[in-house]
Amino acid sequence: MAAWWQRLVGGARKAPEPRWVVLDVETSGLDARRARLLAIAALAVHRDGARWRIVPADSFEVVLRYEPQEAGAPDRDNILLHGIGVGAQRDGVARPEALQRFAAYVGDAPLVAFHAAFDRTMIERACRRENL
Repeated sequence: MAAWWQRLVGGARKAPEPRWVVLDVETSGLDARRARLLAIAALAVHRDGARWRIVPADSFEVVLRYEPQEAGAPDRDNILLHGIGVGAQRDGVARPEALQRFAAYVGDAPLVAFHAAFDRTMIERACRRENL
């Protein structure tokens, strides 16, 4: 597992962090063992004393490039669901670069996600595949 990812998902923190990142991923399906990671999106929430605020300018989005040699070509029904078309997938960012950009964006911030286990599995699998 990627060292940066392990640092984020492991261990408790001593004090509330001033910046948290809300994460969402888009995938080619719902089976975490077979689906491809298509996109990562994130938005930071900043703590200012006792108040929290969403900072729209502190956001991240990347579509990962579809590689034809991968199993599972883009599926029409799935494209209708997530809205990431074949062209966007073909023009996306190479997986290693996309994951590195995401790691840099997150930094030391704790991550929050609705389907956290699924999102975590998809990102960890992509990192292992790229030896990150």
